[in-house]
Amino acid sequence: MEQQLTLKNPRWVTEGEFSHDGDLVTAEIPKNVQGIKDFAFIGCNNLRSVIIPDNVGYIRQAAFENCTSLEAIIIPAKVKHIPRDVFCNCPSLVSVEIKGNVKTIGVCAFNECRNLREILLPVVTMIGNCAFDGCLRLERVDLGNRLVKLGMHAFSNCGELLEVTLPDTLEYLGAGCFLRCTKLERINIPWGIERIQSNCFNSCGLKEVTMTNGLRLIEQYAFTNCEKLERIIMPDTLVKLDYGAFDECGLKYVKLPAGMTCLKNHPFWGNKSLTSVCFPEGILRVYMESFDHTTNLTSLYFPDSIRKIISGERYRILPVNINTISVPRSYIEREGYPSLNSLKLVYVRNSEDFCGVVPIPKRWTVYVVNSVSTREVKIFELVVGMLQLVFEGSVDDGLVLGTDEIWPYLGYTAK
Repeated sequence: MEQQLTLKNPRWVTEGEFSHDGDLVTAEIPKNVQGIKDFAFIGCNNLRSVIIPDNVGYIRQAAFENCTSLEAIIIPAKVKHIPRDVFCNCPSLVSVEIKGNVKTIGVCAFNECRNLREILLPVVTMIGNCAFDGCLRLERVDLGNRLVKLGMHAFSNCGELLEVTLPDTLEYLGAGCFLRCTKLERINIPWGIERIQSNCFNSCGLKEVTMTNGLRLIEQYAFTNCEKLERIIMPDTLVKLDYGAFDECGLKYVKLPAGMTCLKNHPFWGNKSLTSVCFPEGILRVYMESFDHTTNLTSLYFPDSIRKIISGERYRILPVNINTISVPRSYIEREGYPSLNSLKLVYVRNSEDFCGVVPIPKRWTVYVVNSVSTREVKIFELVVGMLQLVFEGSVDDGLVLGTDEIWPYLGYTAK
């Protein structure tokens, strides 16, 4: 049975009134109380349960911080704001019931509540920085349909979080928001988000990411170490990937968006499974450092819009396995061959050989570079990109060059 508290003021629990009271195990706050002031029960290590009456309209900062034995709490309907640190470091807290009118949750409000399993926030519009950071056993979160702002590290280090749906009302997604949520497999980025901030999904278990038009920027390390993320399709509104945006992911295929004109800043560093990159017609500059340590990426197709291919070799950043590229003839005439030490073959295309949004060449000219002799091969049919070629040709010494002879330069096996 809860202990009926005797208060200094009958209208509220005053600031620090029961702070660090080791004898308090259960507490029933009188029904006529209207509020709980700052630090009211801070450090009550043995407090296991509290009954807060329906008449309470506010709970102030750090009111129950470091109540390490507190197991459950019910927030009355009149409370509209859960302030900073109010339940911070309550590691025994398993159940939180919010009766429906809480609009905002403050900084570190439930930080380090390590046993909290579920939180339902049907009408919340703002969640502050680190609000649920370190809730190690949090499995389910319902963010309702009114949330506008999700602060920095709001749900970082929630290692058991399985699923979360970001509502269409969301406009701000803070840095490190879901950092190290290692069991989170799917996420949707709603149309109101213009940028995904740094480390937002770093080291998550993501397998699927859905992005909608409106997104313009993915900041540094946003998806770094998402080792299960194999494929990503970005919206056409996206114009920039910051440093290391997809470092050390499991990406196998990347299609860059139509709005992107420049690729740099190592966005795909260390994607060892990456085998295919699709550039948009409209890309102007590509820094080859973008593909550093992508050990299975051996070929790149550059569209007619390309103006500069910057090797980065003077900075000792070298995508050593890229041995084959395709470029328009206009690029070679203007810039010459890209200075990549790993390069063996350059496909030089004539623009009149192409048609449609995705150009399909009728004839290719192949130059074998970085070798003892340069040989020219005519290729008459392209089936799928640079993965399957059906062709016949000859070299200047009169010998017929067949499939077995040319494919070793490409690094593929002919079908």
